[in-house]
Amino acid sequence: MTDRLSPTLEDVFRTLDRWRHLPGYRLEPNLAPFFGLYLRDILLGHLGIETHPIIVPEFPLRLGTLYENLSKERPGAGENQSVQVDYATFSSDLKTVYLVELKTDEKSIDEEQKKYLRAAKEKDFNDLLSGIWQICTQDNLPSRRKYVHLIDNLIEVGLIKSDKCARSELYKKTFPKPESHWKKFFTNAIPEICGRDIDKREIKIVYISPSGNALGSENMDFCEIGFDHVADIVWKCGGIGREFAYYLKRWKDQAGEIDPRKLRSVP
Repeated sequence: MTDRLSPTLEDVFRTLDRWRHLPGYRLEPNLAPFFGLYLRDILLGHLGIETHPIIVPEFPLRLGTLYENLSKERPGAGENQSVQVDYATFSSDLKTVYLVELKTDEKSIDEEQKKYLRAAKEKDFNDLLSGIWQICTQDNLPSRRKYVHLIDNLIEVGLIKSDKCARSELYKKTFPKPESHWKKFFTNAIPEICGRDIDKREIKIVYISPSGNALGSENMDFCEIGFDHVADIVWKCGGIGREFAYYLKRWKDQAGEIDPRKLRSVP
């Protein structure tokens, strides 16, 4: 036992503020939950759109779906391999899909990422859903149960449909451990889930970056939101939002460029 006080949220942000300056430390994945908590407020404040309460992090984009000539675009990559988008979120009327990328270091914005996001933007969202189905129907899929969770989220959003009996049977055959003939049950459920009676939905790409001006003029088809604007929005949310907003203002500056003596001390 120790007489040390229990850590507070301020301690969490202060620690992240110190650690982000260290070699090899990546601030971005550790901030993902905080941005996720306020993503609906951020998109409402910047774009003026209401979004669905369910947000899907690390949304998979199947490479074979994105590229017609995969061997040329990504030599050596398998069709059922995927790249992930930090967040997928959906307008409340489900007519628009927002694929959101978070960047805490603008140097990590690369052309390959913009290329596959632009390829996704040009697709019908039904095609991206079908790509998920193709990933799921692999014989050697190691993360079957996680993909069932993904599908469950998309059903709850209302983007895909499922017969209740087929869905229930799939879950019974998946948890707690997938049965040997799991693929059959999954395949039987999917035709209902990935029905083609869904209207085509527009896909929009959003970047959240420190400066809000990292993409350049050649990427005008993407939306970019800076930390300053995000901070102004989440500040109004009170509590955690105010703590988060304070540090967002600090995190506009490139990591490693501040004198260590100017960092706030940690008790």
